[in-house]
Amino acid sequence: MKKVPIFFALRLAIISTFSLLTLPPCSIARLAKVGDDLQAILDSGEDLELKAGETYEIKKPLRMRKTGQKISTQNAKTIGDYARLKLVAQDSARILDMGGIEGAEIENILFDGNRYAPRNPEKRESLVQAGGRKGNFQKVRNCAFINGRGWSFLHVFEPAEGIEITGTFMFGSGVDCRGSGASEVDKPFPWGDGVSLAAAKSKVWNNLIIDATDVGVVVFCAPGSKVFDNVVAAISRESLGAVNMVDTTAYYENPKGSKRFDYTDVEVKNNLADAKGARIHIAFPIGKHIWGPGENAGRSGRIVYGGSVLNNEIRGACAGYGIALHGVENFTVKGNKSSASYSRAGDGMHHVRTAYPAAFLYDKKTVKNCDLQDDFETSPLNMVHLLACNFGDRRDGGEGFRMYQYGASEAMGVIDTAFKEMLKRP
Repeated sequence: MKKVPIFFALRLAIISTFSLLTLPPCSIARLAKVGDDLQAILDSGEDLELKAGETYEIKKPLRMRKTGQKISTQNAKTIGDYARLKLVAQDSARILDMGGIEGAEIENILFDGNRYAPRNPEKRESLVQAGGRKGNFQKVRNCAFINGRGWSFLHVFEPAEGIEITGTFMFGSGVDCRGSGASEVDKPFPWGDGVSLAAAKSKVWNNLIIDATDVGVVVFCAPGSKVFDNVVAAISRESLGAVNMVDTTAYYENPKGSKRFDYTDVEVKNNLADAKGARIHIAFPIGKHIWGPGENAGRSGRIVYGGSVLNNEIRGACAGYGIALHGVENFTVKGNKSSASYSRAGDGMHHVRTAYPAAFLYDKKTVKNCDLQDDFETSPLNMVHLLACNFGDRRDGGEGFRMYQYGASEAMGVIDTAFKEMLKRP
C-alpha cells in the first residue's frame, strides 16, 4: 500500500476543516399552519414556509428580519400550488415589507391585495416593498400578484443593488382612467404599476404583467439594470406604459444640480408590449416630458441619458404610440419591431397640436447623440404629454372617471377581445 506524504495529508485536513468552517449556516425553515403567527416566525429569524394551496389572512403588513431570510411555499410545483397571502386589513394596502434585508427571498407565493373587499381607499402603499438601504441582492422568484390596492405591486427602492425579479405573474394593478377595474370605494385616479424599479444593477426578466394601469415596469433610472424577456399586456384595462424610462429620480441626478439623470447601462431588451384589448398609451416612453402635463412641462430642461432599448416588439390593435423620445441623450434604440395599430392622439398641451400616433417618434430638438433605428420619424408637432388620460371630460358632474372616444382600430380591438373573452373562443 502506497503511503500518502505527511505534508499532503496535513494540507488536505486543513483545507477540509477550513471549508467546513466557512460554509454558510444551513437556514432553518418553519412550516406554518393557517392561523399561526407568521410575524413571530419571521421575528425569530427563521425562514417561513407555507403550506401549498392554503390561504393565510394578513391583518397587518409582515416584516422580514434577517439577512437571507426566505418566504416560500412547501413543495410548490405550479402556480396552483402557491400559498396565498391575502390582505384582510381595511386600513392597509401592504402585505410584506422586505426592505433593508440583504439577500431576502420570496418564492412561490401568491400575494392577493383583496382590492374588492371593504377598505380605506386612501391607503395606497405598494403590495410588497423591497430594496432600500442594506437591501442588496434580494430575489423575487416565481410569485403571483393580484388585486393590488396601492400604486404598485412591487416597489424596489434605491440605494439597493442587485435585485432579481423573475418568473412572476402580475394581474390587475390599479384602475385605469375610464374606471376599469374600480371597486365601489375607488375614487379617481388610483393607477398602479407592476414593478417599480429604482435599484441599480438589477434584473427583471421572464415575467408576465397584465392590466397594470399605470406601467408594467417603471425604471427609475436604476443604472446598470436589465429589463428583458418580459410580456406586458393590456387586455381589459388601459396601461399608460409597458416599460418606462421617463422618471428623473433625485438620487440618480449626475452631477447634482445638472438636471441630467443617469440611465447608464440600463438595457430594455426582447420585451413584448401587447395592446390587445385595451390601450397602451406609450409602449416604451423615454424622457420626462413625453409623460406628464405638469408645471414646466416641456421646459424643465431635464435630460435622461445612457440607456438602450433593443429588439422589443409592439403588437395589438389598441396602441397609442410605440417608442417615443423627448429630452434624451446618448441612448441606443435599435432592432425594435411593431405590428401594432396606432390611433387616437395624446392629450398634449391643451390647444397645441399633438404628434400623430405612430410606432417610432422622436423630438429632433431635444434628442441628441442617440443611435436610432432607421424607421424613426421626427414629429413637427408637439411631443410633450402624449398620454390621453388627463384632460378628458369627467363623469358624475366632473368628479368621476374620464370619458374618451376610442380610436378606430382601438375600438375594434376592445370589442374583439371582449367578445372572444366572453365566449371563450380562441
